[in-house]
Amino acid sequence: MTDAGNPTDTVAGIESLGSLRIDCYIRSNISRVSDRQVEAILERLRSLSEAGLVADYQTRQWPPKRHAVVESQAAETTRGELLAKFEGWADQRGYSLKPAFQRRMVPGSLVGADEPREEVRVPIVTLALYDESTETEPLTGVVPYTDEYDTDERRTYTIDAWLSALEDRTRQSTGPVTQPSPAADGD
Repeated sequence: MTDAGNPTDTVAGIESLGSLRIDCYIRSNISRVSDRQVEAILERLRSLSEAGLVADYQTRQWPPKRHAVVESQAAETTRGELLAKFEGWADQRGYSLKPAFQRRMVPGSLVGADEPREEVRVPIVTLALYDESTETEPLTGVVPYTDEYDTDERRTYTIDAWLSALEDRTRQSTGPVTQPSPAADGD
């Protein structure tokens, strides 16, 4: 993937960056190398929060694929419900969560105890962006995502590019919010 110069509207739809809340979803089974990358992302989020460009950020592990039948977990969001919310955001805007989110069919067990099912592999890190100044639809973005408006020129917007755009904002004293540069999807 290479950087390209087309802007995205992920940040532009937010009335005030001071009302931006970020939920940083992290996979639980990551390598040491990935752990260092996650720590770098979290440090960048801390810096953005200290600069006042992010009202709040939280780290969360991706919910389990399925909850065991336990009453205390009945109110918790499942991975499928969270993914449906993210996909709804992407669909409304003509975006896709691919290639970061991958779906595949998992065959049932050989003894027939389990039926075949669809499984979703989530990215190591996903940012869910919420505009706390609105009460109607606070989810205002999901990163990474792919703009599929022009199928010949699909663009994937990465967490690094999105964070860089906000970091650029801290270096600017006035002017519009800088938009991230997407990475060209080479697949």
